[in-house]
Amino acid sequence: MNISQEYEIEDLLNDLGIEVEDSARISDGEITYFIFSSSNLESEQEDLIEILNIDKLKYGLYCSNKTNYVSNEILHVLEPVYIISEQKLWEEMIKNLQLINQKYYLKTEYHLFELNQLLLILIKWNGKLATYESDFNDFINDLNRIIRLSCKYHGKFIIDESYMNHPFWGELATIRNKTFHHSTEEGYKKAVKLIKRQEEVFKQLIGKEHPDSNFDFVTIQIKLLEHCNIFLNDVMGAI
Repeated sequence: MNISQEYEIEDLLNDLGIEVEDSARISDGEITYFIFSSSNLESEQEDLIEILNIDKLKYGLYCSNKTNYVSNEILHVLEPVYIISEQKLWEEMIKNLQLINQKYYLKTEYHLFELNQLLLILIKWNGKLATYESDFNDFINDLNRIIRLSCKYHGKFIIDESYMNHPFWGELATIRNKTFHHSTEEGYKKAVKLIKRQEEVFKQLIGKEHPDSNFDFVTIQIKLLEHCNIFLNDVMGAI
């Protein structure tokens, strides 16, 4: 999914299901106006047009004095789009986990991932966005339980070490350590190293060293789910 700090108006309307039949940009020297035509809009789409402060003209024409929208400022508009994406990612994850366990069982007669808690976590998160830091930390903890802790037995990971070198495994472990503040017990040098690593991970995910908006937390949530499925596909292909 294309998720960024700013939304071009054409991309925004498309993701909201508003078909732009024709469009033009007109500037008065200070403001660039985006004028477009769209017909047969449903009432929900008309409501979105109004929320975005797009003026309705005659004959199916609309005019916006903005060509870019800051995603965090219109997150309430984007939430349904992101929820659909998040639900699809969870569905893909469940399928991948089940297929991996089936393949792994045929080779070893036991499952790689313990999925007893999966249903409860799925019910909790399917269709829910982590828009606040407390929710985000909770999401990280639950994702860690599904992926990392579920393949741990008597305190040791039973997953192949090569999978633990996967970028996603490192991303999740690093962010999870941030939420639990383990670094202060590891000594000053290790703490500094971990903090720098956390900043690197966040910069890769959201382009800055620390999440500081609701949109940042949602972005990381969706990107981690995407990266998780890449990880699971790689694991499946190696079994």
